[in-house]
Amino acid sequence: MIDDKYYRRERPRGRRENRGYDRNGHRGGNGRSGSGQTNPFGLSIDPLALGEAVLRRWYWLLLAGLFVGASVYVVTHHFWRDSYTASVQLMRFENLNSTEFYKPRQLTDHTFASLLKAPELIQRISEKAQPRTTPYGLSARVTVSPGKESDIVTIMVDGKNLQETVQLANLYANEAEKYTREIQQKEASEANEKLKAQLSLTDAELATNAQALNSLPSSAVKAARPSGTDKLQMAYDDLVVLQTKYTDVHPLVIQKLREIERLKVQGESQKVTPVQPGAKPRVGEKNSEIIASEAQGLANTRVTLAARQREAQMFTTNAPGYCNLFAPATDRDVSVKKSQPKVIFMTVIGGLAGFMGALVIVLLAALMDSRLKGSRDVERVTDLPILATLGNLNDMSPSEQRSWAFRTWTAIQGKLSSSPNHGLVCGITSANKKEGRSTWVNMLAQAASECGFRVLTVATLQPNDPDPKARLSGGNGKPRPMLEQGVDAHQETTAVAASVLSSPAEVTDQLTGDDPQPMVHIPLPGWVWNLERRKQWQSALNQWRSIENIVILVELPPASEPESVLLAQNLPNLIWLSDSGTVHAGPTKEQLQTLRDARCNLVGSVVNHAPDPGLKDRFSRWTTVFALSLCFGLAATAQAAEVVVADEQAGDGALAQAQPAVQRAIAAGVVETNLSFSGTKPAKRANWQRRFTLGSGDVLNFGFYGQPELARNEVLIGPDGRVSYLQAQDIMAAGLTVDELRTNVDQALGTFYRSPHTIITPVAYNSKKYYVLGKVMTRGVFPLDRPITVVEAVARAKGLETGILDSQNSIDLVDLQRSFLMREGKRVPVNLEALFQQGDLSQNVGIEPEDYLYFAAGVLKEVYVLGEVRNPGPLTHTENTTVVGAIASKGGFTDRAYKRHVLVVRGSLNSPQTYVVNTLATVDARGLDFKLQPKDIVYVSWRPFIKAEELLDLAATAFIQSTVAAWAGKNIHPLITSPFLPSL
Repeated sequence: MIDDKYYRRERPRGRRENRGYDRNGHRGGNGRSGSGQTNPFGLSIDPLALGEAVLRRWYWLLLAGLFVGASVYVVTHHFWRDSYTASVQLMRFENLNSTEFYKPRQLTDHTFASLLKAPELIQRISEKAQPRTTPYGLSARVTVSPGKESDIVTIMVDGKNLQETVQLANLYANEAEKYTREIQQKEASEANEKLKAQLSLTDAELATNAQALNSLPSSAVKAARPSGTDKLQMAYDDLVVLQTKYTDVHPLVIQKLREIERLKVQGESQKVTPVQPGAKPRVGEKNSEIIASEAQGLANTRVTLAARQREAQMFTTNAPGYCNLFAPATDRDVSVKKSQPKVIFMTVIGGLAGFMGALVIVLLAALMDSRLKGSRDVERVTDLPILATLGNLNDMSPSEQRSWAFRTWTAIQGKLSSSPNHGLVCGITSANKKEGRSTWVNMLAQAASECGFRVLTVATLQPNDPDPKARLSGGNGKPRPMLEQGVDAHQETTAVAASVLSSPAEVTDQLTGDDPQPMVHIPLPGWVWNLERRKQWQSALNQWRSIENIVILVELPPASEPESVLLAQNLPNLIWLSDSGTVHAGPTKEQLQTLRDARCNLVGSVVNHAPDPGLKDRFSRWTTVFALSLCFGLAATAQAAEVVVADEQAGDGALAQAQPAVQRAIAAGVVETNLSFSGTKPAKRANWQRRFTLGSGDVLNFGFYGQPELARNEVLIGPDGRVSYLQAQDIMAAGLTVDELRTNVDQALGTFYRSPHTIITPVAYNSKKYYVLGKVMTRGVFPLDRPITVVEAVARAKGLETGILDSQNSIDLVDLQRSFLMREGKRVPVNLEALFQQGDLSQNVGIEPEDYLYFAAGVLKEVYVLGEVRNPGPLTHTENTTVVGAIASKGGFTDRAYKRHVLVVRGSLNSPQTYVVNTLATVDARGLDFKLQPKDIVYVSWRPFIKAEELLDLAATAFIQSTVAAWAGKNIHPLITSPFLPSL
């Protein structure tokens, strides 16, 4: 039997306390908002809901990706073809020894490469190519690559057809060879014309000179003719040989030119007849000698010009050019660039782009769709707990439907009823019509009946209901049990309703009479619910729910109808039904707010046509697996860390303590260190190592490629930073790298040698240095010949200075707190105390050139122990001096000492800092000892109640003495007067 107490007790069970409902189902002040953070369409952004929306439309994404990928494949396959690269090689050569007088122009590598891509050559080849191409397109397809330190020049031609590419490459090589010959012929032709003009002028001068010589007497002409020019010709031959190796400014070439001039001068002097002293010169003989000398010079000049003109003429008719074909292009040497990988790559990119575009469209559609598409949407919008969900009944067999109905009934009864043996009263409403309220009522009623409950179902019919029979039938189309049979359903509904509300005992008799029915259905008509009708409904409902083990399920009209709100006000439990994918968020929230304003007790919601929550279930499993893996990983890491810590504690304690500091320093990025003592293998090279420059004092070895006799060993860079080698004098080396110095030396020697190549090998680096001063064993300047660290620098200086303290202990004479490292005039933030005393290798930074490492002298450090100690006075401070240790060193406390409050004074006397130390707690292991610093004052005062103790002690002593004296006086006096005591 169900009474009012049961319903009053049941109401709190139908609400979720964390959602802030009051007794009547209204929102409280502590509950969260109805839908949380929502978008403009009323739905919050739920990643799982979006994921489910994407999974439901996966075929859209697949089709979009396939369509875009196929389109990209068709386009790229049409425009992109396999490309071929044909290579042809040319051999450069220089005509150094082919001629003696005429020298063709010499070209550098880059000039020759530019010559092979000259616009005139490109234009000529584009016209001869088959098929023809534009000069711009041909220039883009051709690449000229001169070999490094080689005379081989490679020409690479790209094309779409194998045979055409090979033919074009060979055509390009042949035309390039012809083009270089034509350029050489053109230059030789121009030189030939100039030489012809000079020969003409020389011949004219020779003719004039011959006429003048013919006009002289034969004896004078004979005397003026030279005897021979063998030495001069040999000097010219040597000059030609030297010019093949050196330039005109080379000392050997200059020396040979001076020798030729000297020979010419000697030849001129031999032709002139000396003049006797005091005699008059003969005019005819002197003129003949001058004319003959001029004739000889003109004859020599004409010979040279004629030789150059003949050689230029030879180059004009048969120029060798600057290169020859070395290796033609063949089909076997062609490299193929397949277009298929690019096509596939672009196809994949296009497919991904289409997939992502469709994904964005699906996500936007899901975000803009305000329909409730699942349990999470319903829970967010309604802000009600999900009591149960129902999928598609068409996909469920009758046994599955029956099993679902039993599970759902059990779940709802467990949440809304105090025990499985009690019934309940519940109404079901929704936002719209045809959302499945009748189905839920029928299936739950059937399950409740099978569980042994009396079931009463109530359904309301609207006057304009198009098919009352359908509303009075179950989900499987079978008619519901009626109170009366044999009349029209709509007419019977009205008659039955009128009699039911006025006489609810009829229903009670149907359920509890002589022939009880397990399930009874009451169709209620729709009318204007005035106050009298509502009282009848409330009275009938109160009478029906008093039946023992009764389950009353009320199918309410849609919540948009006022009748639904008025009926729901009298129900102790109200369930909201949402059909997935049909109702929208906005109307649902409005109707739920109306029910809450009417003080209806909304206890939860159910979902009809709920989608498969596969993603949520998988995500939950993934989350669980991830959480378990993370827990096991953390546990294993913690266990490994414990083992490592135990190993470190068993080993070097100082190094173990330094590891956390090192890790913090590395994480902060303050210092750069390899966490080791040595700097030969740093984790990151310093700037001076990346560009290592030379300086004064460095020693170098020089060599000349191809001429080992020109090598010079152990050449020292002077104090001015300059170095000299061969004709390259006073070359600045300080501040340059070895490669930069080699380039400058080659450039200076290029004036004297053709294509010089210098080899420079460093022998010793003496320019880089650093300074270590202060309290070290060996002070001075040290060469920085390799990367070193601070520890290595101290080791090179033979370590820090130490002394003997108290004739027993050794102590460092260095004040590491005041020691420092200077670099470029600024102090480097290095904690030397942590490095040398705590083993913090993060402070072991690398030394750079011109660094200044100074270790300050340590001043004697003392602490002062005063007050109630056995031996007050100063005490030498060490790194581990503490309050208890200092007091123990001074003989310990006196009997009057106040051990609980030992005062430590630190700092200047103007603004001292005071600390109170409880030494008793330290001795009892209840507190830590206090570490002292130099100049600290430890004062032990007497106990504040020591005077009282002394007074009490004095009083107790006097009392005892007086008591003893009194007792002794009383007992001794009779003895004195006793006759038995002999007289004194």
